[in-house]
Amino acid sequence: MKKDLTLTLWLFALLLFGTVLVFFKQLTAAIYVNTLTIAIAVLLSTEER
Repeated sequence: MKKDLTLTLWLFALLLFGTVLVFFKQLTAAIYVNTLTIAIAVLLSTEER
């Protein structure tokens, strides 16, 4: 359970970092970070099944 919470917090932190990049006009980096975060989340969710 603790591992799931830690992983969720790391993924949330990555998404938050991507959002902060948007405010600093780093749109390309923000797209890469958010896409990578979503891809990791999808891979981890399919791996657990």
